[in-house]
Amino acid sequence: MTAAAETQIQIAGLGRIFPDGTQALEDVSLDIEKRTITTLLGPSGCGKSTLLRLLSGLDTPTTGSIDWRNGPPQPGEIGYVFQNATLMPWASVWENIYLPFRIKGVSRNTASEAIGSAIQLVALNGFEQHRPHQLSGGMQMRVSIARALATSPSLLLMDEPFGALDEITRFRLNDELLQIQSAIGCTIVFVTHSLYEAAYLSDQIAVMSPRPGKIIETRNVSLSSRESSIRSTAEFAELCGTLSALLSEGDG
Repeated sequence: MTAAAETQIQIAGLGRIFPDGTQALEDVSLDIEKRTITTLLGPSGCGKSTLLRLLSGLDTPTTGSIDWRNGPPQPGEIGYVFQNATLMPWASVWENIYLPFRIKGVSRNTASEAIGSAIQLVALNGFEQHRPHQLSGGMQMRVSIARALATSPSLLLMDEPFGALDEITRFRLNDELLQIQSAIGCTIVFVTHSLYEAAYLSDQIAVMSPRPGKIIETRNVSLSSRESSIRSTAEFAELCGTLSALLSEGDG
């Protein structure tokens, strides 16, 4: 992030207590800048997914506020990619990506160009009529990403989308995500419990404590490159070591 960065979302004192008394989040404050990748890094159960749900509007906070600096998002301005691809097994790739348009009552003809662009963006040309069972796990996740991107969202929420994939596929999709984000310039909030993934993808990392989730530290990231070879450098190892120490501190 740079001095010229513009805040898109300002989270202040956010807390979430569920009806059964479970406190998922406590006093979470975070600024999210436009056209950056902010990663929520922390152990399982620390409230990362809860925070995404609050940002998406699928849930409401118990305390605190979420300030959309340019006004609240309109329908279609938030894309959401879940931990699993969540595709309709009976539908083709094209029909799965068409789903958000169908829900809004947009015709196939009207949506066709946007769907084609999304398919091209995730390199699935030629697979439009394939069903999910004909695709690898990585390709299924690409369909899920394309569906989230098809409506041209200004904010993309990603909840551990690559966690179930093998390491080689995960690394490749990390690279593709960086290329997509650079191409379309959307803001991404990314959830992971992998400090290596957080270090590689992020402009900003918010390290969270075990439940109730608090932000232990927010760290800006400015790696010398975002090529895959950076993972084998001392620079990358030092960043990962710092993140590991912060996670250990929060667990204590």
